[in-house]
Amino acid sequence: MSSWNPRAKFLVVAYGKLPVDETPAELAHQILSTLKSIQNISNAILLIINFHAESNSIVISGNITNTYMYAYTFSSYLNGECDSEVPLIIGKWNLNNESGNIIHIIDYFSKRLPKQFMGCTLNVGAAGPEPYIMKLNTSKDGEHDFIVSGLGMELVILFAVKMNFTVRFLEPVMKVNLLPILDYISILYTGQMDIMAGCIPHVLAIPPYADMSVAMFIDTLKYIAPCPKLMTKTQKIITLFSLTTWISIAFVLIFVSFLFWLMSNIPLRKSNFTGFNLLAQCFSATWAVLLGISVPQIPISLRTRCLFLIYVWYCFAISTVFQAFFTSFLAKKFR
Repeated sequence: MSSWNPRAKFLVVAYGKLPVDETPAELAHQILSTLKSIQNISNAILLIINFHAESNSIVISGNITNTYMYAYTFSSYLNGECDSEVPLIIGKWNLNNESGNIIHIIDYFSKRLPKQFMGCTLNVGAAGPEPYIMKLNTSKDGEHDFIVSGLGMELVILFAVKMNFTVRFLEPVMKVNLLPILDYISILYTGQMDIMAGCIPHVLAIPPYADMSVAMFIDTLKYIAPCPKLMTKTQKIITLFSLTTWISIAFVLIFVSFLFWLMSNIPLRKSNFTGFNLLAQCFSATWAVLLGISVPQIPISLRTRCLFLIYVWYCFAISTVFQAFFTSFLAKKFR
């Protein structure tokens, strides 16, 4: 996993001379806004070391240029503002005045939270099946006016009421499917969602995008997939072709056998060939060709040979398809 942590504490130092038309507050807004747009980095302190005075003009006391250092941060929920985009200055020092340097007494990364959030909006997402997540419509259409409840949401709702938040529910994901839930979690990355609750899978793909809290409920999901029983060897062979295909093969076998028998018993001219005089001999020959083995005797007359050649081509095609399917079944287990 990557060591990058967008929720860590960031200390950014900007050192140099500001342009004449730019104030430290404007530079702080540009840098801190850029950090916030990158994976919602908000726990950052910006130190601007500027060789200019407040009026952006060089102040010279003899041969000494005054150097000022400013400390800025984004601090939401202050002065009645819910999500302030204006950087807050938390310190300012003249580095040339040794007696005025009291940098060490400021709490740069304060962990204190307001006791109440003055009704600020808390964007809450939810994912999971019932009873973890239940969507309750509060209007007839139910598209834009609904609330989300369930086992996975009650603690979040109680927290929002206690801290005086105004909860705004995003459209929940009610399916137990990993990919839609991961896509839903990515909304946290963009800052459009503040908290996500419900049935959250513990997978390695989530920590880079969001912090996992302590699990209130632990459950196990089992995917049930149909598992057919093993078929016998006979069933495997029978299912190679459909029923209509087997019937057509049997019909061709019987029909060609009768044709051979008729051609041998009703010849156009006299012949000493007796290989197909009996119906049993015809069935034996056609069955041998279908299995790919040689026949006892080769037909002599032209019309019998033409029929025999056409039947050989037909059996070759059927045998090729049969062997292709049968070879694939050999790799599977038979019972």
